[in-house]
Amino acid sequence: AEWIAREVARVERGRKIFVWGAGRPTRKRAAHLEPHGVRIAGYIDVDVKKATGAIGGTGAPVIGPGQIPPPGELFVLGYVSSRGARELIRGELTRRGYVEGNDFLMCA
Repeated sequence: AEWIAREVARVERGRKIFVWGAGRPTRKRAAHLEPHGVRIAGYIDVDVKKATGAIGGTGAPVIGPGQIPPPGELFVLGYVSSRGARELIRGELTRRGYVEGNDFLMCA
């Protein structure tokens, strides 16, 4: 978490931090970033049942991949560890013009 927080601080440039993955395990892992100064503004999830104004007591919204704004507004942390998720997330963000290391990091 400390290394990820340092990388986020280096490249986020005032953008909102969103975590890709809104399941309980992902939210628990992402919560370790908060003591290091990373404020999670929201989550992205492919499961439309998780789309909500605030999830799991976090107060943070969950959006679907189709709602991701153009690059420059968000910095995304890919936290889903299930098989094939890394490729799906990387592919979706890259198609939208996000650049790995500049606009998003794969953390799981």
